[in-house]
Formats: sequence, structure tokens, C-alpha cells
Amino acid sequence: MKNSKYGPYRKMIVSYEVPTHKIAQIIGDNCTASAVRAARRRFLKPTDCKKVNDTWRNNNRAHENHISRVSRKETQETATNDGTDWTTLEEELILESSCTTRELAIQLGRSMDAIYQHRYRLRKKQLTTTSVV
Repeated sequence: MKNSKYGPYRKMIVSYEVPTHKIAQIIGDNCTASAVRAARRRFLKPTDCKKVNDTWRNNNRAHENHISRVSRKETQETATNDGTDWTTLEEELILESSCTTRELAIQLGRSMDAIYQHRYRLRKKQLTTTSVV
């Protein structure tokens, strides 16, 4: 949970010294006490939470796929550079940027699927060139 909004409050959440509803108020951003309790479970028992999440994902695969499809479709509709060649600047951004794939897709005028596929091809190309040398 390194990118979690709960990370900076980890010690407070795990210590049980401050009530969960107070922590939720401190965090703000529509945070609830139940979300703080869930974060506590993830902090204290990460392997158990991972198992539960994996089980839920496997049992609800159709829902996960639908959400993913809807999310990717939004960037397909705004892709203005569809079918154009990739520039070296775009390729550098894909490999080295700290932005999310969605942010890159919007910034570059590409779809998320195009970013995923091109990143895969670039990494595969890098592996073959480094293993040959």
C-alpha cells in the first residue's frame, strides 16, 4: 500500500490510540471509519487480505472485466493519434514516466490498450537487445 492515502497515517491507524472515526476526519477526502478499519486490516494482515481479494476477483471475474473494459473505452474515444507512428519522446514517456497509464493515454492522445501493447513491445525489444550484447 505504498501509494495509499492511508500510508502517512499508518502508525496512528495501527496503534488503536485514536478512534477510527477521528482518523477518518483527520484524513478527510470523504474517508469513512469503515475505510480506516479496512486499511488497518490491510496493514496488520496483508497476506490474509490478499487471499480474500484474490478469491473475490476470481469469483467476480465478469464484473472485473466489465469495469476494466468501461475504463479503457473512455480513452479509446479520445485517442486522436490512433494509427500514427510512435515518436521517440512518446516511447521514453511510456518506459520512464511515473504517470499512470490513463494519464499517459490522455497526454499522448492514445488509448490505454495502445499504451499497454506498445510498452510490452518496447520492454520485449529491450530484453532481446540486452541479452544479445
